[in-house]
Amino acid sequence: MSIIEPIRIVKHVHSISSGQKFAVISRMPAFKFTRRDDLLLAEDSGFYSCYKYCTPGKYSRAFAGREFKIPMSDGSMIEANGQWWQALHPAHKDNRLLDYGIETEENLKKCFVFCSALFDAKLLETCSYPSVEYWDLERQWRLP
Repeated sequence: MSIIEPIRIVKHVHSISSGQKFAVISRMPAFKFTRRDDLLLAEDSGFYSCYKYCTPGKYSRAFAGREFKIPMSDGSMIEANGQWWQALHPAHKDNRLLDYGIETEENLKKCFVFCSALFDAKLLETCSYPSVEYWDLERQWRLP
């Protein structure tokens, strides 16, 4: 069994123009979900994800009905095709989770796009780097 290193925030990034916040992280979360009632909950190193079950309608399907697999903590997979919607994790109720864009440096150097994520505010305390402006970082890592 391989040991997965905890996720570290490598760089804090902010956008002066939009006020959005981003984090360059050491690796992307590898979520394994656990079912609780109509929710699928996951956590990896202080990063959180949640899906909520809702029966798809004729004109409303989660993720536009795209098919994908949701990995479960017991090793099984749930086949999603419009019934699992992204939702706020219950841990967000106490306002300890931050909504940020995240991505690894390696992936950003290929394509400068961040993914949405919720993570524990305590993780920012582990980031000793100064905050970098979004467009400055994009220019620094721009592909030739």
